[in-house]
Amino acid sequence: MYERIGGVRWRLRQGLDMLEAGPLLRAALEALARGAQSSKSGRRKALYPLSLRRPGIPDFLLRCNRYPWHVALRRLGRPSRSTHELNMAEQLHARGLPLPLPLAAGEQRCGPLLRACYLLIPVVDGAADVLHVAEQGGLSPIARSRLATALGVLSRRAHDAGLFQDDFAPNNFLVRRAAPGEPLLIDFERARLQRRVDSEARGRMLAKLDRALPYVSKTDRLRFLLAYTAHEREEARRWWQALRGAGHELLRQDLRRLGRLTTRNGPRFQRVRQGPWTGWSQRAVSTSTVRALAADPESPGGVATVVYRGVSAREAKRLWVMANLLARRALGAPPLLLLHRGSEVRLLLEDSACSPAPEEATPGIAHLRRRLAVWGEPPALLAPSNVLWTRDPRGHPVALLRGPWGFCPRVSVP
Repeated sequence: MYERIGGVRWRLRQGLDMLEAGPLLRAALEALARGAQSSKSGRRKALYPLSLRRPGIPDFLLRCNRYPWHVALRRLGRPSRSTHELNMAEQLHARGLPLPLPLAAGEQRCGPLLRACYLLIPVVDGAADVLHVAEQGGLSPIARSRLATALGVLSRRAHDAGLFQDDFAPNNFLVRRAAPGEPLLIDFERARLQRRVDSEARGRMLAKLDRALPYVSKTDRLRFLLAYTAHEREEARRWWQALRGAGHELLRQDLRRLGRLTTRNGPRFQRVRQGPWTGWSQRAVSTSTVRALAADPESPGGVATVVYRGVSAREAKRLWVMANLLARRALGAPPLLLLHRGSEVRLLLEDSACSPAPEEATPGIAHLRRRLAVWGEPPALLAPSNVLWTRDPRGHPVALLRGPWGFCPRVSVP
């Protein structure tokens, strides 16, 4: 069913009538006109928590995608992301998969060109995405095991139902802490339904899910795969090996993507210059920090500086890209800024100043070496001076590589 409200053409989900949906859609657009604040900072995508039925308590999310002219031209004759997602959600729901059904998808057009689209989604009380839950910690061991098992079961059901999701990741699952065994699927913008999802596609999706959860224990990873295979242990072992191969291919792709993302001006990264020094930084890094590092490599509190000499401009770029990759895999300290001049590199890293107990240091460094060995050749010397420390979501100390120098990945760095 279609209806035009506030200059937007809405398609309601099946079984919903305009008497119920109309007031909510009008209220959502009015909240937008009054200056509702987005919880996302993207240039083209916004997510507005709205209180439409309960004053002061967000009970709906209005997602908005905006389309610049060049994007609108490329999408001529194609449905909007919101319409696609509503269609996907309805089909997956009809196949018995648990998910919060959107109320409606709206499209705002200028002639044939799509300028914006909207999706109104009910809030699931007490729920957060699995990535947030994993990063914040706080789940008991029993709750973590239930969640790992439930995610394995739901992932298998989704794949068997024909779901191919290019961004199959923990933030595409919702879970309530009170019910860790009942996760929900969300976010189908980059998903499609297929008659059959083959093993290669499944392995790629599972590897992406695994990549985004670096602090999950081997026990919970195995628990997930056992649930995914209906407790067929031999099949679970085969998937364990397949995920390693798929993970190396993802590593290669991630390096190519980060080579573009981290070395250009964008929402999260920027090029920097200070006198003869050039390099790259996180957007949040201030000009004064760039100036200070160029003047003096000594680190103030909360950061650590690593100085490399005999480094070419090409090698400096590789160091920056690799530092960002290692940080995303929870293998290296997060890089803030890299400056290069002549043959010298100064790399600024986050330092949480976390100190492990004496009996934890040696096992922690050995564990880091084993984790690095999965993806390449660890540095020959992995002494305490080559390591910074942080804590995982459960509060355990974790060793991180203090800069990427000496680590040789099994794939080429752009």
